[in-house]
Amino acid sequence: MLKRSEASGGGGGWSGLAPPQILQSLRSFQNDAEEKIELGLLEQFGQLMAGPLAIPRAILAVILVFFVPGFAWTLVLFRKLDIPERLALSIGLSIALVTLSILVANVVFKIPISGLSALVIILLITVIPLIWYGIRWWLSKRNARYV
Repeated sequence: MLKRSEASGGGGGWSGLAPPQILQSLRSFQNDAEEKIELGLLEQFGQLMAGPLAIPRAILAVILVFFVPGFAWTLVLFRKLDIPERLALSIGLSIALVTLSILVANVVFKIPISGLSALVIILLITVIPLIWYGIRWWLSKRNARYV
């Protein structure tokens, strides 16, 4: 491929190659590296999604990403909603909250985006409003006994 000039004292440039040839060699190296990375990622994804649990895992992921966080927040933020309104709002809130939370975690806190980090963030943005809702429910029950 590319041969470094030994005659130039060890520090001198690329001998015998014109700039277009150097660029072509670098592009070839880059393409080879990208192909290996893509094959590795596709192989990992194939192993992850293979097997008898692929469909239940996908269904659970869709529910966890597109519904659960928004539903938890609608319980806290909107006390008097009908079921269709709560369901529609849950989907919209989930999409916005999950996307923005993962983006903020990556940009502000330098947390790399991966399946595990996304799962932890989704669980966190789901558990926080559920704890808040539970405390509010417990306090309302306690206050109702004394009235």
